[in-house]
Amino acid sequence: MTLVLLTRGPESRFLEVRRSGGWARLRAQARAFKLDRALAGGTRPDAGPSLGLRAHALISAIHRRQLAGELRRVTCGVAHLEILLRDGVGHLYGKTATTRLRQALREIIHALVPSPVDEADA
Repeated sequence: MTLVLLTRGPESRFLEVRRSGGWARLRAQARAFKLDRALAGGTRPDAGPSLGLRAHALISAIHRRQLAGELRRVTCGVAHLEILLRDGVGHLYGKTATTRLRQALREIIHALVPSPVDEADA
């Protein structure tokens, strides 16, 4: 059971404490994308139980670590792609380097696109 603090209205100075159970967390998880858009658009986390629970999940240490890992992976993929495109004597421009080019592209794609195994770990 999680406690959620809510305001009673947009101009309210009063907080209301509510307990949220498994169903509320499940609803927040199922609506994560919509709630993320609302929070990114400036909706206050205390405007509703789902928003509060989602905001709490977003700022959790586990979620931040997952995002940092994804960002590092994507950054690495972009760096590899940059090298591949700009290296005038590299795999992309060599006539006999098709095997190495394929391998380099596989590594870049793996870094940029999460595999189902990566998503299951998240």
